[in-house]
Formats: sequence, C-alpha cells, structure tokens
Amino acid sequence: MALSGKIGLYFFPGSSSIFPHFLLYHCNIPFTPQAVRFQEPSSLISVNNKAQVPVLVIGDNVVTENPAIAHAINILAPEKHLFGHGPAEFIKVCEWMNWISASLHAQAWSPYKRPFRFTTDQSAEGQAALLAKSEQNVLEQFSRLEKTLDDKGPWALGETFTAVDVFLLPFFRLGRDVMKTNMEVYPKWTQIVSRLLEMKAAKQALGDEEAAMKPS
Repeated sequence: MALSGKIGLYFFPGSSSIFPHFLLYHCNIPFTPQAVRFQEPSSLISVNNKAQVPVLVIGDNVVTENPAIAHAINILAPEKHLFGHGPAEFIKVCEWMNWISASLHAQAWSPYKRPFRFTTDQSAEGQAALLAKSEQNVLEQFSRLEKTLDDKGPWALGETFTAVDVFLLPFFRLGRDVMKTNMEVYPKWTQIVSRLLEMKAAKQALGDEEAAMKPS
C-alpha cells in the first residue's frame, strides 16, 4: 500500500488530534486541516466509522488511531526521526505511545470524560463515584508518567526529540484545562510542554484550533 496523494487531517480543537496536527507541521508536510463538528457527525462517519478524531487521509488511505497515524507521518518524513535513532529508541517510542493510548487515554481518561460509557448506573451517586475513581486513576497515571520521563535531557527520551514528546501535549492540556489540575507538580512534563509551545509547529496547530472555534 503506497502512501501517496493529497493529505488531510480531521481534527477537533482541544482533543488528542493536536498530536498529529503538530507532527504534520513539524515535518513540513503539506496537508489540509479539516475541523470536525460533532453536532454534524455524518461527514466524519463517512471517513471513519468509529466517529472519532484524529483521522489522517493520504490519497485513498485512511489512517486512524494516534500511534498508527504517527507511524504514517514518520514514513512520510523519515529525516525527522520521530521514532528516534536506531532500534532501541524506536522500541521505546512504541512503548510510550502504546502506554499513553491504552493506560492513560482509554483506561483512565475516557471514564473520567465519558462515564456513561462505562456504567449502567445513571444515578447521581453512581456517576459521582465513577468520576471520583476515574480522577484518581488519571492522577495516578500522571504521576507514573512524570516518574518515567528521562531526567538526563530536555525530552521524554533524554536528548532525542521524538513523537512521544508531542503525544504528551494533549494530556497536559486535558489535565490543566478540563480537570483543573495544577500541572506544575509535574515539573519535567511541564518543561517539555513549555519547549513544545515555543516551536513553530505548536503555534500553527493551535492557530488552526483557534480558527476552528470561531463562529462560522
């Protein structure tokens, strides 16, 4: 399956789609950003029947799920070394992205944001209990993330900037903006995000998000 043709990214402001959005700009890959309106899901479902973002379209190829999208972008721009240099760093990047996708995003964050998906108990007490437990789980994962970050360099894997660093950005934003968590208690993570936000790619992706949130 050749990866060629026009490239488009379906994204939603404030979501994890900032990850591939940033990567595409960082790699100087021409693409068309397409903001999704979940009030009108038919346009998204026609592309991705999971009705989720992000979705990367490369010609006739539709790629979903953040780790797979990151792999696709890495194939398009190998000179950027998004998966590090050599087998050891490649494996470590894959490990990080699978952990973030599964343990942090799917298992911890999703029940916090969408508790109705995880219980049939719709009572106020049941929902409150699930929310409290989910928040505890998220904060435990945040602490584990902070402890796992390499302290021998400016980035998650140390001296090498990789896709992992960018994948930390959306969950930092969710903790800060949605959970109202004091993210300064995670100093290594905070420093990585500060460096990311100084990069041109971050400004470009955030600019697209801001434009998408303006009334049409």
